[in-house]
Amino acid sequence: MQCNGDHAVFCIGTWRSNDWAICAFWVDDETGIGSSHQLQCIVDMFCQKYGISGEGDMQWTLGIGVSHNYKTHTISLSQEQYIDNLLEWFGLQNTTTVTTPLPPGTILTKEQCLTTSKELQDMVGNNYQELIGSIQYIALTSQPDISFTVSKLVQFLNNPSCIHLEATHCVL
Repeated sequence: MQCNGDHAVFCIGTWRSNDWAICAFWVDDETGIGSSHQLQCIVDMFCQKYGISGEGDMQWTLGIGVSHNYKTHTISLSQEQYIDNLLEWFGLQNTTTVTTPLPPGTILTKEQCLTTSKELQDMVGNNYQELIGSIQYIALTSQPDISFTVSKLVQFLNNPSCIHLEATHCVL
């Protein structure tokens, strides 16, 4: 049965029977939870209709690594590879890890924003907006501890200075 609220979500079986499954599709990825029997039924139905085949346990979804420990019945999520890729993309792969998103006492203000045309020219191509967007995704999906700092850095999207860019690098 297709979900009315989201047409990319499908349900099969009944909740009370312990023989149910819910599957969601995103472009060419399928994520499901439920009994293995019903999950296989959904995979078979979509394979017959669309040629989609299941590839076993989820290992990656939307830049998030997923690992399963069947012995302890736990699932762990990690964006370590996503963050490593960002560090490389922004040329920060040789940086050291810090314990807080920003050093204590760091103050970020509008007065630090750029004012002269020389300063503005020096900051062209700094990728501040792309970096902030990437860090926001990390804060929303796996690192809520950086959310406050990211919300402060977002305030300078239109006119970031070197101070704001360095602070963003520190968060990453």
